[in-house]
Amino acid sequence: LSIGLGRNPYDDKLYFGDMCTPEGVYRIVDLKENKRTDFYRALLLDYPTQDDRLEFLVAKAKGVVPERVNSPGGDVEIHGYGGNVDISGGCVTLANKGMDWLFPLAKVGTPVVIVKAY
Repeated sequence: LSIGLGRNPYDDKLYFGDMCTPEGVYRIVDLKENKRTDFYRALLLDYPTQDDRLEFLVAKAKGVVPERVNSPGGDVEIHGYGGNVDISGGCVTLANKGMDWLFPLAKVGTPVVIVKAY
């Protein structure tokens, strides 16, 4: 399956609004469809984890995170398209046909490993 990543696909997610997709081990915490999501279908991940929060605090202390930002973000999903464009601020996107294949296989608690290969 072909996927899309955040608009800044090369860096690891550090904070809300950085347009990056997180890398790491996550779990599915909710399966959304119909009016519960703005997208075709969505698998909500447990981002940010404790490790992500720590990474955010370290980056904030080093001045890597803009001063106005106070959160690593949240609501990271694997989702289908909201229209006809593959767009993501930090999620993983799949074509709607891909979501049709993946969605019935997913369960709350299913582990998801996000590794970006360059």
